[in-house]
Amino acid sequence: MSFFTLIRWKNLIIILLTEIVIKYALIDFFLHTAGLSYRMSSELFFSLALSSIFIAAAGYIINDIEDVEIDRINASNRPLVNTRISLRFAKVLMYSFNIIGMIFAFYSAFLIKNLSIASFQLLIMALLYGYSISFKCKKLIGNIIIALITASVPLLIWVYTIYDVLAKSVMFTYEIRWMHLSVFFFVIFAFLTNFVRELIKDKEDAEADTSSSCNTWSATVSEKSFKGLIILLLIILEVSIASYQINFAGNTVFKIALTLVLALIIIIVMPKLIKSKSTNDYHKLSIIMKAIMFIGVLTPLLLWI
Repeated sequence: MSFFTLIRWKNLIIILLTEIVIKYALIDFFLHTAGLSYRMSSELFFSLALSSIFIAAAGYIINDIEDVEIDRINASNRPLVNTRISLRFAKVLMYSFNIIGMIFAFYSAFLIKNLSIASFQLLIMALLYGYSISFKCKKLIGNIIIALITASVPLLIWVYTIYDVLAKSVMFTYEIRWMHLSVFFFVIFAFLTNFVRELIKDKEDAEADTSSSCNTWSATVSEKSFKGLIILLLIILEVSIASYQINFAGNTVFKIALTLVLALIIIIVMPKLIKSKSTNDYHKLSIIMKAIMFIGVLTPLLLWI
């Protein structure tokens, strides 16, 4: 059980589900609507998914390796490293998962006859390592890096789709412009929701972080400045959702689902943020933001109704 906790298996399932939705519910929907025969092969998709899962798991492990002291203060079921799992075994897992992830990345790039595209996963791996080693406690930089990595999950499927040698002739036709716009909307959605959640998590963990000399932005600024930035980011998120929803001339059920996501942010998140004071308040708010992000990512399933 310690192994599954170490690799954060629930988050890995969310990554897999996100990529399934982006490929089969979003991208394939617009290709189908445009009457195009191209579809990313199942072999390529599952190779990409395995690449994402192994690289993400390695990232979680290196994060736990570097966070032993912080987790000793902050997490009741951690640290795992040096207690239930040896440091040596954790490092072996981390290096092994990164290698396996990159093998799948290069195999995916080989399938589309463009090996240079594997640099996408290599960059993600480097960002995960850099975050844990150097940038986690850098004010806002660490939060932005994690938000970018989260946003890369839906972006990865799009990148390998447009560079697939079998798809190049149809990828930038007028008929599928909304495919590209929709992917970028969900990339922005993933970035903003995760950025907000990371800032809230840092506020929740402020005591443990400062005790370990990890002076994150959320832990060091005033309550007014913290909430001001979160509200600004939420407004940008709301405007993004509303703009996409208004301009997308498509499935009504899908648009209603986006309205629900918008309503959750306005009715639940913003009032709760304004009232939040304690660690427990911010913990609940972090869970709500994660739920909103997950609900939002699942909405493309409704396009097929």
